[in-house]
This record gives sequence, C-alpha cells and structure tokens, in this order.
Amino acid sequence: MTRGNETSGNKATHATIREIINTYMEPISAYGNLPTSVQVKDTLNGVPDYQLSVDKKTLKSFNDIMHNMQRKARLNDCIEHLQKSTFTNEDELENAVTAFLCERQWSNTKLKKQCISKLKVATKERNDFRASRRNAQRQQEQQMLSSVQDQKWPLVVIAGSKHSRKGRTVLAKCNIPRNTVVCDYHGELLTYDEGLLRYEQYGDNNENVYMFSFNYQGRNYWIDAVRQCRCHPKTRIKGRLLNHSMKTANVVPRIVLLNQLPHILFFAKQDIAISEEILFDYGVQRDRLSELQDWMLS
Repeated sequence: MTRGNETSGNKATHATIREIINTYMEPISAYGNLPTSVQVKDTLNGVPDYQLSVDKKTLKSFNDIMHNMQRKARLNDCIEHLQKSTFTNEDELENAVTAFLCERQWSNTKLKKQCISKLKVATKERNDFRASRRNAQRQQEQQMLSSVQDQKWPLVVIAGSKHSRKGRTVLAKCNIPRNTVVCDYHGELLTYDEGLLRYEQYGDNNENVYMFSFNYQGRNYWIDAVRQCRCHPKTRIKGRLLNHSMKTANVVPRIVLLNQLPHILFFAKQDIAISEEILFDYGVQRDRLSELQDWMLS
C-alpha cells in the first residue's frame, strides 16, 4: 500500500486510512451509523491516487479504525456528561455509566471499561482539588481568626495625620498587593436593636461615627468601636482608626464568617504603596458627612 514514496506497513496503513476517512468521508461522530463497506469502496474508487487495493483486509482495517474513532467519540461524550456528577462510591459511578450507555444503546464492554476508568481518575482529581482548596481555605480562615483575636496586623501602622482635623491615621507599612487582608473593624458585635439603642445613646457628639452597621444572611448587626474593646484593653485597634474617603478609598470592607460569627475585614481593592494612607468609604450620605467633617468629602 503506497502513496508516492510512502512504503506500506501497519503504521503507514493506519495513518493513510485515517487520512482518507477524515478527508473524503463524513465525520465519524458518537451518534449515527458508520459507513458501510459499499460506501467505503465508493470512496476508495474516488481517490485512485492512494493506490489501495479494495480487498477484505483493507475493508476490515477501515471498519476497525472507524469503530475505534466512534468509540473514542462516545467515550468523550460520556465523560463530558458525567464528569461533573458527584459519586459517593464506585458502584454509583459504574451504575451511572451503565445507564448512560444503555440509554444511547451503546453496548460495548471496552467502551464501558474506558468510561469507568477515566471517570474514576477525573473524580479523584476533582475530589483532591476540592480537598486541597478546602484545606487552604481553612488555613486562611484560621490565620484571619488568629489575626483578629491577637489584633496583630503587621502590614499597617498607626501614625499622626498631617491634616489637623483627622487625628490619627493608618498607613501601609509595606507594599500591599490587591485582595490582601489589611485589618479588621474590631469592636463589640451587637444585634440590630442593641446597636440602635447604643447609637442613640451616643447622640450627635460624633462618637457614633465609630458604629459600623451591616447585614449578614438577612440579619442586621452593629459593631461598636467607640470605646476600647474589652478583649484588647491595652492594644491600639487599627481598624477603628481608618479614615474615610469617597474618592480615594483603597480598601473595601467584606463580611467574613470566622468562628461562627460575622466579622468585618478590610481587603485591599488595589495595590497599595508603602506609606500610603489606608482609607475606606464609610458609606454615609454626603449631607450627613458635611455635618461631621469637611475633610471627609475628599
């Protein structure tokens, strides 16, 4: 079997047959019937430059290769449909493959074994990835909780403000990459009613600007950072000293569940340069801000 200078041989023969199938015949798909021997002969008669003898051996080679190509297409179809399914054990996986193949009337033992084997590998890889991601998430949460409990936030430092009306500020101690946890808003966690009462008690002396309200899973909470927290009586809490900016905020508060309780953590919304002031948008209405501090409008 030759084409030009190509010599015959099993590898060359298979390559040539595949070339003819892919070039001159209808695509082999998972669904539908394979070409008949008559159709294969007609195809070969239409491409005389390959100089193939149309005998039983050649037709069998075509038939075997077409069946292999269709089995591969069906294998891919099976994997695509079942790889996102969750299986608690191997029996469930094998039953799902059997049901899938029976539904399509693809009764082929080799195909079934290949499907089961590949799905086992895919399932293990997915489970390993999920387990790794869960472990990484737990480690991150544990690190966050430890930082909250110890109030140790090494990326930022408290400093005086060049603005006389700002008081103290919080500055980046080093370059902080985007999405990094900078610090938390630390204080006493209150229910909505408790927080509202506390807010009214503080009145209009500007102390209530340290009250942080938020909603988590349909429930309203407050964090009271007006006074030094009882859990860290001698620690300067950095989060409560973050100043406000509507236009140049570089951190954003996010709710994170730690130790079964919601916490407010500040994440860098952009890369923050060393010595840059840490700012976030208090989310207060502009007319209320003007009553509080002029610098808060910037």
